Amino acid sequence: MTNSDDNHLKELAEMFETPLPSLKISVSRIDIETSGVSSGKFIIKNEGGGVLRGKILSNSDAVRFSPETFEGNSAVVTYTAELDVYKAGDIIKSAVVITGNGGEKSLPITIKVCPFYLETKSGERLSSIKDFFKHAQADIENAKNLFVSDDFPKWLGAISYPYIDSYAEIAKDPDITRALDNFFISNRLKAHAYVVPSENIISVTANPYTNEIVRGRIVFQKQLRGFLNVKLLKKHNAPWLTLDKENLTAEDFDYASFADVEYTVDPTRIRSSYSFEEVEAGGSSVKFYVKRLEPFNAYLIKESFHMNERGYIAFDSRVSRKVLVEITTNEPALRFDAFKYELEASSMKMPFVIKLSGVQTAQFMFKQRPYINAEVTVRAESYTKTLKLQIEP
Repeated sequence: MTNSDDNHLKELAEMFETPLPSLKISVSRIDIETSGVSSGKFIIKNEGGGVLRGKILSNSDAVRFSPETFEGNSAVVTYTAELDVYKAGDIIKSAVVITGNGGEKSLPITIKVCPFYLETKSGERLSSIKDFFKHAQADIENAKNLFVSDDFPKWLGAISYPYIDSYAEIAKDPDITRALDNFFISNRLKAHAYVVPSENIISVTANPYTNEIVRGRIVFQKQLRGFLNVKLLKKHNAPWLTLDKENLTAEDFDYASFADVEYTVDPTRIRSSYSFEEVEAGGSSVKFYVKRLEPFNAYLIKESFHMNERGYIAFDSRVSRKVLVEITTNEPALRFDAFKYELEASSMKMPFVIKLSGVQTAQFMFKQRPYINAEVTVRAESYTKTLKLQIEP
């Protein structure tokens, strides 16, 4: 006798010696209301004798059942409805048949496709991109979490968002703040955040002879909310200007949207009397105009003198060493106490008096010369400056 014959005899024995299996299901119908994927379960029991065996046959591709076959006196069946191909408002009617050696039962299935909402942590339901943008303005951290959740692309599909491929590319950005900001920008809900300096021109006077570093700050204000990463670029790469930041991010700004960028100017690295640099910050810029002080400065307190009047040439030094100062003039009427001075302090006065010759006095008296133009040249090391003055009657 074969194994098949043994199994057949076993089934006949169960049929005549014990009560027959009787199929019972814990639900009479399946009703689903969902906007996406929904699942549930029911129980199959044997109310009769023997061993209950059977299978589950679904009439709808929208609902899957697991397991599809069963054997035993009790079985838990899980069903899952996937509604990717349906839209909000659709109603799907179908049935599932459970059949086996304990009988056959049919469960009607009704599925109602509801609108898909994106739900915030506070329970607010978002039904549009504009709703999501408003929520991001109020709670950016929760918006970031929603943006990278598995539900977000499903929600976009449910609201018929036309740029799913664009979202998928933006969402690849590992910087979630930047990705979310670009998402809103691509939907024309906001513009890029940017910065504006409190002043566009900074003038600096530098003394290269004391090695004293000039320090200051540029104050920037952030405009608009959202992601920000602005590179600070020295347009001419001036070696004398140093910034304490290479870029500005949203984290650099205080509650009032202000941020400081500290700068230093090294006078020893400036090679000309006037230097220029421009710092670009996105679409705005700050221009630096730097004047390098000369080591010495000679000047007159006034430019017009009369006969027998006394005056002086002032001389300032910005170096911390002894300096020899020499004076020459093209006009003998200018009588200096000396033509060489040794300066040990930071400044001094070199006095003179106007003494005209007899010829010059006569020319003035007869108005043959209304005035005399005179020049005085001051030299100190490599410094040379010519001062001009007039002598009047």
